Amino acid sequence: MICIYNDIDSTNTHLLNLLNLTKNAINIKDFSAILALKQNAGYGKYNRKWETLEGNLALSFFLSSDKIDWLAENNMSFLAILLGIFFVEKLNSYFNNNTSFFLKYPNDIMLNDKKIGGFLIESSVQGNQVRLVCGIGLNLLHSPDSLPKTTSIYQDTKKIITQNTFAEEIIDLLKRELYNRIKDKKKIIIDFYKHSFLKFNDSITIKLRDGKNITGLYQTLSHDASLILLLPNNQIIKISHGDIFI
Repeated sequence: MICIYNDIDSTNTHLLNLLNLTKNAINIKDFSAILALKQNAGYGKYNRKWETLEGNLALSFFLSSDKIDWLAENNMSFLAILLGIFFVEKLNSYFNNNTSFFLKYPNDIMLNDKKIGGFLIESSVQGNQVRLVCGIGLNLLHSPDSLPKTTSIYQDTKKIITQNTFAEEIIDLLKRELYNRIKDKKKIIIDFYKHSFLKFNDSITIKLRDGKNITGLYQTLSHDASLILLLPNNQIIKISHGDIFI
């Protein structure tokens, strides 16, 4: 079920607050979702402001911990990548796979070489119950003037995808396929290669949370869903977070 709000602060904040107010959060159904026609205080990675202009998508939904052992075998990292793959595959399907939507590790959605959106996974813990909230924001019609190298689907393709259409179809797709596809990590890595904005030997700079920059050549995705980077001194390192610049 998708509840539609005309005006809200943040779809993720709203669902997290609902979890905290619910004594038995495990009873909230998987993929219950809210869609905001207007979002005033959206945020993304590292709590950065995400501006949702009129006509753009602000969608959040629940996932439960009884379907997957979230703490085992790097499932949380693979879940984030798999969700990004679902979003990109769905967007490409509107254009018969003739338009280039990509996943930029770890959670940016790109149209050609410009950002059109992103997603964020947050958790709420009550005793031994873990519930996840996934939020996605997409520039369907407009892109904010305040952010460089962003665009919208309509600006680049002249195609209108409505908020309701994408929300209903992506939730339906996730219900049918998410829990089966998360079991096959090899296929997730293969699908990531197919949809990744990064290509083998791309020179990239990663800005870490502490402000440090690391520059090297992108190699591949590791078995634990980290990026493998070849440094100028031929050292190979793994990185699982940070902002990527090409």
